[in-house]
Amino acid sequence: MITSYKQLPVGLYLDICEASQDASMDELAKQVRILALLSGTTDDEILNMPIADYQRAVVASDFLQREYQPSGRCASSYKVGGYDLRPFADWTKMTAAQFIDYQTYAGKGTEPHIVEIVSVVLVPAGKKYGDGYDVADVQRAIRDNLSVADVLDIVAFFFSQYAAFLKDSLTYLKRRALKMKDGTEKETALKQVRLMEARLQSLGGGSTT
Repeated sequence: MITSYKQLPVGLYLDICEASQDASMDELAKQVRILALLSGTTDDEILNMPIADYQRAVVASDFLQREYQPSGRCASSYKVGGYDLRPFADWTKMTAAQFIDYQTYAGKGTEPHIVEIVSVVLVPAGKKYGDGYDVADVQRAIRDNLSVADVLDIVAFFFSQYAAFLKDSLTYLKRRALKMKDGTEKETALKQVRLMEARLQSLGGGSTT
């Protein structure tokens, strides 16, 4: 049975989230379903367990009630599903497609789209984002093989990097705007500054997990 976030694949975690929010089941049925998912068994097999074993399984699943605390670090590579996935190290070197996809997924909320967000920041070794490999296949590999602990470490690390990138860009644009003469170009730069200020504020408004 899976007993920690380090063992729990992110896809299975999302299945657990779905079960816990299923309005068609009562709390006991949800508990049984979650134990079955963690154990790789069926609901009926869980219901047929001796009560002592069932109680031990409930205690072992208690880690799901505690929020995982990201380490703030990101590994240099992640080998999952036959892929050697490498995190990119420089926001300024993102492709336009990569940045647009990241903004799209992040804007929809991290929990349901967390696999997609991670597939933007992890790219197969020797490849450019979305070029020469199947992004959907990489997402499946992440979903099935990358642990919740690894995923949340990656997301927290890159959200903090993104915030630093926006802050540096904001400082640069402010300096440029101050040197400009009044006119359309200056107004455009100031609009960009205001947009990034709003993004920085939203990044700082809650848990990066």
